[in-house]
Amino acid sequence: MQKTRVLLVDDEKELIDVIKERLELDGYEVTACYNADQALKEVQTQEFDVAMIDLILQDTDGITLITRIKVIKPLIECIVLSGQGTLRVAVEAMKQGAFEFIEKPFDHKVVVQTIDKACEKKREQESRILRAAKKVYARLDRAIVGATFAQAGELETAKEIITKKE
Repeated sequence: MQKTRVLLVDDEKELIDVIKERLELDGYEVTACYNADQALKEVQTQEFDVAMIDLILQDTDGITLITRIKVIKPLIECIVLSGQGTLRVAVEAMKQGAFEFIEKPFDHKVVVQTIDKACEKKREQESRILRAAKKVYARLDRAIVGATFAQAGELETAKEIITKKE
């Protein structure tokens, strides 16, 4: 099975390096970024399952960064980290697409559980999209075959193929 790919974004370099090291020991593939611009470049060039983003960064805030990440890669699940969280901020983060809000200091087990749940949600969304795409392709195939029969003058056969239930 593929490793869960995690993007960490926090301007507290020492903290993010410790989290990165611990997550890598747990088997995650981790990329650390120390500002929003660096994070956005990584999101544009790599695939991630989960992004863990500090609420307050030097170059922007975590909620704005989530919004920008979701424009680029809508299925990335974002977890907000904050040492200064309020209920209002947590609610706003969730409205902007955050999967969860974790207050600093945090328990590593809670972080791992949250990453795993977020990754599970992302994989479920990908699975639903794949099933829908398969249905669309099956309908398209039937339409192409039906059109071929229609062009050959076999209108009844074309109609049967096109209206056939999946």
